[in-house]
Amino acid sequence: MKKQVYWGWNEDSIELFNEDGHIVFSWPAAYYVDWGAVVGFYRNQNTVPGDYKWSHAKEYTKKYGITPANVAKKFNGISYSQVVSKHPNWVKVVQTRKGRIKPNLFHSIESVDLVDQAVKDGLKNITPLIVLFNESPKELKKRFGDSNWKALCKNSFSRNRLIYHALNQHWLAPIEAEIVMYYNNYPSTLFRNKWYTRDYESVMLALKTVNCSMAKMDEIKNRRELNKICDIWRDTKSMCERQGVTFNPRWSWRRIQEEHHRMVAEQQREAQRMQAERDAEYAKLLNVDFRTLHKGLEIIEFDSGVIATPLINMEQVQIQGQKEHHCVGIYASSCAHGNYLVWSLKKGEVKSTLGINVIEPRPVAQRGVVDVYVASQHYHACNKSVEDQDFIDAASKIVKMLNEKNKVEKALDKELEAA
Repeated sequence: MKKQVYWGWNEDSIELFNEDGHIVFSWPAAYYVDWGAVVGFYRNQNTVPGDYKWSHAKEYTKKYGITPANVAKKFNGISYSQVVSKHPNWVKVVQTRKGRIKPNLFHSIESVDLVDQAVKDGLKNITPLIVLFNESPKELKKRFGDSNWKALCKNSFSRNRLIYHALNQHWLAPIEAEIVMYYNNYPSTLFRNKWYTRDYESVMLALKTVNCSMAKMDEIKNRRELNKICDIWRDTKSMCERQGVTFNPRWSWRRIQEEHHRMVAEQQREAQRMQAERDAEYAKLLNVDFRTLHKGLEIIEFDSGVIATPLINMEQVQIQGQKEHHCVGIYASSCAHGNYLVWSLKKGEVKSTLGINVIEPRPVAQRGVVDVYVASQHYHACNKSVEDQDFIDAASKIVKMLNEKNKVEKALDKELEAA
């Protein structure tokens, strides 16, 4: 049965304790916490090693008779009823339209005294700025300068509050006076319609292009159509920049649509051309016989009973991957380019697949020329490791044979050149 949880004050912190008198959680008041904070408190109190784990939450529940999630819920309820709700002027600034307070805004309760004093002085309209910077009106005036401060003081409480929430919604960097003034340049309608973006200029120009005034934004019921208009405007601008075409923000909506359709069509034609080239190249690769690229691609029967069969075209490589349920099929095009080789090894009913990298020969100090053929991977079906020594020995002999054949071919080429 879940145990009761009681609470009390410890200076500025709220302490929760159960029926047995054990402190189950303690945290500064007016903060929003989740179950992870409760588990963290438990780990710190009991010096539990390691990272947060669900097992720690289970240990907590077993020890105190209540889950960390319920403790967090209890703490948040006490914090709101005993602290937050007692500061209505601050709440009016930080709460959303739905009457909620976002967790990341709870820390700003430090500004409640400044907010209450501003309301008494008849300066309610600037309380959002006081909460934002936790500074008095005198300090804010010094921060913004006379002209900017006068402009902000002319704003209504509702407008300054919209700016406050827009900044907290998207501006992650430290907020400076210049950023606030940037947001102050744009109509409140943008903030009310949740156009939370740093690119307000693009939104306004896009709306102006289609002769949609800011006053009419609230009347537009089809938000998708409005989004589409702004997206086309931004896409046209970015495509012009990529293609080296001068974009004119004063273009009519008809001209923007024409330019957008033209450049999209060009992109599609380019994509189709590149796809056709890839398809033509792929068709050629399908006909490549790997025996024309490498010497020694012949079936080998080893004394151990292992039979090694080279795969000599792309289709065989792809079928091998399907049959053995592993990824060797993706190397088919590399094989056709001469950069990879695949062998199928079999002993009785047991099969394996050997992958071999083909690298360009290059001189190495004190070694002459490095091996061209190097074993890459060797697996049974479903990528099961190969442990049978007969398969391992056969793979080594295949690689060695290929390198010997390569050296012989190189030597013959040099003799022919000399002759």
